[in-house]
Amino acid sequence: MMEVKVKTLSYSLFASGEGDGLIDSDVVYDSFGIPYIPAKRVKGCLKESALEVCEMLGISSQIVYSVFGNEGLEGKIYINNLYINNYEDLKNEIKVLKKEKEFSLYLHPQKVLSHFTAVRYQTAINEDGVAKENSLRTIRVLKPDIEFKGDIYEIKTLSRREKALLYLAVINLKRMGTSRNRGFGEVRCILENSGFENSQEAIDVLLTSEVTKASKNDNKTSSILFDPKLTGENARIKFTVKTLSPVVIAQPRGEQNTVYTKKYIPASVIRGLLAKRLVEILKLGRDAQRNEHFYTLFLSDKTKIGNAYPKKEGYVFYQTPLFIQEEKGSNSATLYNVFDKYEETEMPNNTKPLNKFCYIDDENVYIYEPETTFYFHNNRDREKGHSIGEGIFYYEAINSGEEFEGEIVGDRGYLEELKQKFDDFTAFIGRSKTAQYGLVKFCFGDIEGLNSNEINDTEFIMYAISPIILYNEYGFTQPSENILIDYLANLLECEKEEIEIVDSAARIEKIENFITIWKLKTPSLFAYSAGSSFKVKLKTIDDRIIRNLGKIEAEGIGEEKSLGFGKVKILHDIQEVMVRKKVPEKEDRNSTDIKQSRDILLEIIIRDLLTVVNYLGYRKAEDFKGTLKNWKLISNHLINRLYNMLTESNNFSEWKIKIENLDGKKAGELLKKLGLIEELTNKEMIKEMLSKQDVNKFGRILSKLGVNIMKDSSLKWDIFKNYWLNFLRYLRLFKKQEEYKDEQNC
Repeated sequence: MMEVKVKTLSYSLFASGEGDGLIDSDVVYDSFGIPYIPAKRVKGCLKESALEVCEMLGISSQIVYSVFGNEGLEGKIYINNLYINNYEDLKNEIKVLKKEKEFSLYLHPQKVLSHFTAVRYQTAINEDGVAKENSLRTIRVLKPDIEFKGDIYEIKTLSRREKALLYLAVINLKRMGTSRNRGFGEVRCILENSGFENSQEAIDVLLTSEVTKASKNDNKTSSILFDPKLTGENARIKFTVKTLSPVVIAQPRGEQNTVYTKKYIPASVIRGLLAKRLVEILKLGRDAQRNEHFYTLFLSDKTKIGNAYPKKEGYVFYQTPLFIQEEKGSNSATLYNVFDKYEETEMPNNTKPLNKFCYIDDENVYIYEPETTFYFHNNRDREKGHSIGEGIFYYEAINSGEEFEGEIVGDRGYLEELKQKFDDFTAFIGRSKTAQYGLVKFCFGDIEGLNSNEINDTEFIMYAISPIILYNEYGFTQPSENILIDYLANLLECEKEEIEIVDSAARIEKIENFITIWKLKTPSLFAYSAGSSFKVKLKTIDDRIIRNLGKIEAEGIGEEKSLGFGKVKILHDIQEVMVRKKVPEKEDRNSTDIKQSRDILLEIIIRDLLTVVNYLGYRKAEDFKGTLKNWKLISNHLINRLYNMLTESNNFSEWKIKIENLDGKKAGELLKKLGLIEELTNKEMIKEMLSKQDVNKFGRILSKLGVNIMKDSSLKWDIFKNYWLNFLRYLRLFKKQEEYKDEQNC
């Protein structure tokens, strides 16, 4: 794994494509206010730089497309977002500190962001040198000397020549971001762990025509043995998928420039991930389907791979059943079981489904949705130097750090072999998985037997946690209650007349999948949507039916169960009225050492302190004008003179000498007459200022950061200086206002 480092040498704008009320163009930053460089920008800039390298050296650009990919061709590398040094530690520290009342006010994302950024203004001028109307733009830019770093993974092994190109592309990259040709975005880039010490070594390798030996190695048989000991006993194994970067599992929504993501990981993605892994390990190549074990695991219906659903604090969340509904237009936490609407229950008539993921625990329904973020991208035309209209698009992605859990049902021997060969590995899934998106960690859990169902009641609720596909007698998909009863009768080994669907709350959806290798969609299928619920009543129940109900819950119902469809939950004794709750988060009782965020907090707190001090300076000027009748005696010249003297002073001693030099002069006599000479040289006034309630709170919180205002001479001087500069600034303003009034009265 290689690591790319980028250091900003000038103000830089890695634009988010969005702005707020004050900012027209903003930088990209996370939910904590910490800026980062999106990996797709890095990859695009490196690809451009690689093309420049090829042009400078006079070699074919085909190697660029081999490394970075091209339309219809997947690249060989994956690039992560570039984050500041110690990003994870800083993020976790801020997350904990925000729970403390004293620090939460200062750790608002906008305040954290201000530590890393500055605001700049731009305008356009016409031929006469006058600013054009409505052309003023406010942009937020990153400050110079901020270092970012990120990892580069080899999806496919790079040849030494390809690594040389990547190394040269990195060190050749000098500017990034918006307005890179107008003074912004100067950077210095370094690639570590590339195997090259200097550019000349890389150039020599790149100019050498390379004869690859990959073809010989590809034909070698794998030394790894995949030999499951089949038992004939079906079992289940749980797996978890944790997102290490944003992940886009695309779902169609009909918007041309926006790609939305599913909030769970479909079984087809898991199957593809494991199948690709097995092909790589056993070197099966294009004839993988001929391998008996590959066929049994991924192409037959003997192994059933399920969807992976959101997991939080130990709970796994499935689509909320449609029979659990909330009152429309109400913020109440009360939820209703609509299957009991005919019983003696006070239930509103206007209810609606939740359309969220939930975990049901007796009368409590815990609601959770994986967090997602929208990311802005544009396709920049290299020759034109800017993006074109159709090249601008958005991705919605599941945030990094989210966890999902699913299960695989199959022969215990296969599950044991999968766990042994595949446990704990990183992989790439979803859309745009060669840059910024799709990096996940996959882990297997323990192997368990198929638990027998504990339901021994003739009435129960069956609800779908994945779509249920049913075929009619003509071989077409037809989601209907009669056909569902046929499937139930077959699985329960009873007559269909013994089964009645008393009530239902169901939806129907159209399912289309995309086969990557064919580059085609599968035929459309109609199915009961996840969340569809059926209240079932049986005439009798015995051990055979109880055992078969357990089998239905473990393996599912309907068709395409090996692809994750047809998974159901069997429920009974559901309360008539339930309570919606948030997932309880574990409390972190450990005190946090403030290390990574100390400098950020100090800058924010001191800036807020000086803002209050500036206000006190304004109040001082206002009181001075209101209490002294002869306050107008001080001239604008003297105010400006004092202002410049104070601005140029580096400490209190310098300032005091300058004021003492006025003694015996006309300016000094006037300051004495106005009662200012002593105040302007009284540094003890800071004690009185800090005793005020608005200022005293800053002293308390700064002490937690190891800063004592009264012992910090530099900070004391900043407070003193800002106070009197603001006093003089407003005094000058009041003088001008009075002069304007006098002119108007004349």
